Amino acid sequence: MDLLEEFRKSVSADITADVSNTVQGLVTRSQETVIAGCSELVRKQGALYDQRFTAVESEVGTLRTQVTELQSSCTMQNDRLSAIEASMAMADRSACTADVAAALDAEEFVRDPILRRLQVKAQEKITREAAKIVVHEWLTGDAAIPEDLWTLSGPALGRRFHVTFAGDSVTGARRAKKANLALCQSDGTWKNLYALNADKKNVKLFVGPDKSPQTEAQETLGKKFLHIIEDLYPGTDLFFDKKKFLVKANGKHLAVMVATSRDERAPKFYSPTLQELSFDKDAILAKLEGNGGAFDAGDANWTF
Repeated sequence: MDLLEEFRKSVSADITADVSNTVQGLVTRSQETVIAGCSELVRKQGALYDQRFTAVESEVGTLRTQVTELQSSCTMQNDRLSAIEASMAMADRSACTADVAAALDAEEFVRDPILRRLQVKAQEKITREAAKIVVHEWLTGDAAIPEDLWTLSGPALGRRFHVTFAGDSVTGARRAKKANLALCQSDGTWKNLYALNADKKNVKLFVGPDKSPQTEAQETLGKKFLHIIEDLYPGTDLFFDKKKFLVKANGKHLAVMVATSRDERAPKFYSPTLQELSFDKDAILAKLEGNGGAFDAGDANWTF
């Protein structure tokens, strides 16, 4: 029995060892197979990712090239636009002076008002540079109109200047209107502009729409005429219609202001009113002649 038991134990131990070795071998080979399989899978997946990364890098490179080309194209287009804008600005400035230059230089006496031009008048003589300082602050500030869209013209030293706005007749007129309205304040009052004279004293500037020399002459004559009538016939109720250049006395048509040239301007009287009010035509004309010159324009025989 002892021998049999020992034999059984010996066989059992051998079997256990064989089984253990076999199982261990199987586990080892399985692990090696799994590891090898995983390694191959990882290698293949890595290769696939490498291919994808290479493709993406290629696409990114292509996109970068396209972006560079697009940026270059945009730069070229911007340069072209800048050139076009410069040409347009130059054309604007040319238009700003071309059709206005003749009126400024020759200053035709009888002409239509230039709608894209504003007048700037000073109470007394100032330099053009002094006027420009104030005009620049007003236009670039209050009116928000860039400096390259307007020009100031006038004598080096004088009382009358002009601001002409760039653009065609419509655009320029809109800019002139915008500039003029920019002087209207929120409370409805108009902003006063002042420039410095040679003595560093403030000189008031008056801004308004462009007028022909003929219109200005007739308005100036009308104002002088009113003062003369007031001096000669105190208490007369006077009114000056600037649209018709017509002076009324006590509600009746007295005279129309006529200007045929810079040197020829005078009232054209309405005889019935002269007779009714007992006004002395010669005395009025004599006063006017001493106030800048006048001529006898005759009587106004038309019906108002």
